[in-house]
Amino acid sequence: MPNDTPAAPFDASAASAELAVLRERNDMAAACRLSRAWHDAQPYDFEGAWNALLDSTHLCDWTRHEFLQTVVAESLAHQADTRLVGELVLATPRMTPALQLESARRHARWLMSAHPAAPPLVPPGHRYPDHRRLRIGYIGRDFCFQATSYLMAGVLEQHDRERFELVCFDFSPDDTDVPGMAEDVRVERRSFRARLERCFDRIVSLHGLDAAESARRIREAEIDIAVYTSRPVDDVFAMLALRPAPVQVAYLYYPATTGAPFIDYLVADPVVVPPGSERFYSERILRMPNAYQPHDHRRVEPSALTRADFNVPADALVLANFNQSYKITPEVFALWCSLLRERPDAVLWLLGESPEAQQNLRAQAVLQGVAAHRIGFGKSIPMRAHLGRLRHCVDLVLDTFPYGGHTLTSDALWAGTPVLTRMGDTFASRVAGSLLHAVGLPELVTHSAADYLDRARALCADAPRRQALREHLARARGASPLFDTTRYVRDLEAAYLRIAPT
Repeated sequence: MPNDTPAAPFDASAASAELAVLRERNDMAAACRLSRAWHDAQPYDFEGAWNALLDSTHLCDWTRHEFLQTVVAESLAHQADTRLVGELVLATPRMTPALQLESARRHARWLMSAHPAAPPLVPPGHRYPDHRRLRIGYIGRDFCFQATSYLMAGVLEQHDRERFELVCFDFSPDDTDVPGMAEDVRVERRSFRARLERCFDRIVSLHGLDAAESARRIREAEIDIAVYTSRPVDDVFAMLALRPAPVQVAYLYYPATTGAPFIDYLVADPVVVPPGSERFYSERILRMPNAYQPHDHRRVEPSALTRADFNVPADALVLANFNQSYKITPEVFALWCSLLRERPDAVLWLLGESPEAQQNLRAQAVLQGVAAHRIGFGKSIPMRAHLGRLRHCVDLVLDTFPYGGHTLTSDALWAGTPVLTRMGDTFASRVAGSLLHAVGLPELVTHSAADYLDRARALCADAPRRQALREHLARARGASPLFDTTRYVRDLEAAYLRIAPT
């Protein structure tokens, strides 16, 4: 007999709370099942579609990818109460620069609505006349062994301490006390944290404080320029809406507009934000003359490793990408599989933190005519070994799109390994292109899927050309502006002086 009893309504609020717990535990398989059930119950619901897209993308489960993207993008375009900001937004092909800006603006307004309207703690442009040095406040949750701080360490060390006073406002967790952590990783992280701490005149812990109290402590420190180096998604960011500093800058962590009226400047360069594209940014663009992304002058030398250390075939053409899996799109993976079908001597080496993502990617490869064993997976390893893996084991790094490799690209170029990228319209899709321009290799920047595939084919077939690129990168380590930390810091300091209160 037919059952005419209506189904119980889906409890989206309970699902959202449970998803937060599952993601905190890094149980992405369970999170994906729950968000898919949400989407099954409410296929055109924005929140359900976004959560399903978020979880499935982390696992490279693309069975609903196009439909989920459509629901999310159309909702953002036509429903004023929808908003998104975060890493996956930058990796979603449907998120155009205009849509990123509008969504970020809505998110910033939502954050600001949680705090009563009040006069700014410090009026914009206010000057502290008794400051002998320009006081820079670096604010973030990643003053630990994380990509942003890894890039920034040399910059912080090279600042002119006669002219600049550095204050750290720190939300960082303790990343050295993780259950099961290998001792060599723990030692590396403790050493790096100690190095960062030595860079600052003062460190102010904001861990566990709400936005109002955090803003008050920044105001008490009389910061001339607040430099925000974290994600613009939560209460940590909302404190800047209270205007605790006269000039507020977004730098490095989030490669897109914040959409926030309380952020005055976004640090960029002429490649990532080319002249004429300023309309897609709520901030004024503070352009560096070369790449906006810094480089650490004390970066470790690569370990002397071999392919045998990683069970990689000695005679294979090794193509690699060690970005997180959510950056891999079906379109990019299809291009990679095209190369593998044409080159039976090639293997593809990816980062494999999730068994489910590994399984899904291998299944996709088989569907596209590539044997599963030709897709290999590595893991996160200490920096010296990671650079050694790039230098001694990889022939060519193939970039993702539209969210390309940022620190990974810098790592590869420092290790001497060429990177092929595709550059689009968004900031996140242009960073690798910026780095390649700065190191003198604009020929490795492509502008379409067809161009990317053609250039990859040519490089795969031309071992002498790949060797010439390696030799170019070896020379660039001593001559390129990309690797000149002192030059970079002087340019950044000049930018700070241009925007400092007068």
